Amino acid sequence: MRLFVRLTTSAAVLCIASAAVAGPSGTHLLKSITLGGDTFWDCITLDAPNHHLFIAHGSHFVVVDSTSGNPVGDIPDTPGAHEVAVAGPAGKGFATSGTNNSVVVFDAKTLAVTGKIAVGTRPDGILYDPVSRRVFTFNAAAFHYRFTNMQVQSVQAGQVTIQNAGSSKIYGLDLDGSYAATERLSLRGGVSFLHARFDSFPNAAINVPNPVCPAGYPFCGNITVTRDISGTPLERAPDKTAFLSATYDVPTSYGTVSAQATGSYNSGFLWTFGDVFKQGPYALLNAQLTWASPDTHLKLSLWGRNLTDRVYGVAHGIGNPSAGIAWASPRTAGVSADYGF
Repeated sequence: MRLFVRLTTSAAVLCIASAAVAGPSGTHLLKSITLGGDTFWDCITLDAPNHHLFIAHGSHFVVVDSTSGNPVGDIPDTPGAHEVAVAGPAGKGFATSGTNNSVVVFDAKTLAVTGKIAVGTRPDGILYDPVSRRVFTFNAAAFHYRFTNMQVQSVQAGQVTIQNAGSSKIYGLDLDGSYAATERLSLRGGVSFLHARFDSFPNAAINVPNPVCPAGYPFCGNITVTRDISGTPLERAPDKTAFLSATYDVPTSYGTVSAQATGSYNSGFLWTFGDVFKQGPYALLNAQLTWASPDTHLKLSLWGRNLTDRVYGVAHGIGNPSAGIAWASPRTAGVSADYGF
């Protein structure tokens, strides 16, 4: 026997299908359950041992008794609600909250919320693996845009100039996930693929290095020329980016000590349109060691940024006649203290 659930804006319709049931489709309407509300619905999860049916509904999860069909509870404060996973042996449920970039933990029997876990960006799907006894969260987004009569700006002769760039096409894929390797160790990671190109930009006024320099001068500012840059990348649009973060928590009677390391990668990009001024690929490594008091009000952190001492830009001032790049800070370390009321 299979259980099918169909949701509408105001009601959940439960149907049972069986080969023994007469009728052309083999299904028939068993019962309609009015849940109310006017926002979106998403995944439905059945916790058979506890007779709970979890229904994602906008900013919360409606919980219905799977036997009687009556609403019996609610998992509140989960904006961007998508899906629930139940870890039966642990007696816990896990609900994704995409808007808050978190997973809400609750008691599978009583439905009482017991905690919240920060995960990757916009968690959507969630899965409990009974073999490894781990919970996985996932998110994936694919997109495709095409722009016509696109306008871009540049600096020419010291003045900001607006140009019509014709058309451009942007499409890509964004994947994010998190993994609770142990009760103390959690991993987060993501990768993005982006294709952002001008379809048509035949008469682009772009800035290029001045080729006429007196002897001994390596750079003499920029000049403006007209070129066909159709098919070239849009500015500040790397083809690939990725990150991986690991966090290890050690709870003690004096508070919680957390160690975190994050690595990231950027494949490089153009500072301005025209395929001239480029930021090359770079990878970064940051780390932090934090102690939080038992009430979490006080936090003391020892941190290090750009530990590989990578040279890369964070902003530019490229125009005609001048050009400049603002460089990121070199390897930096420090101590910080935070107190929340």
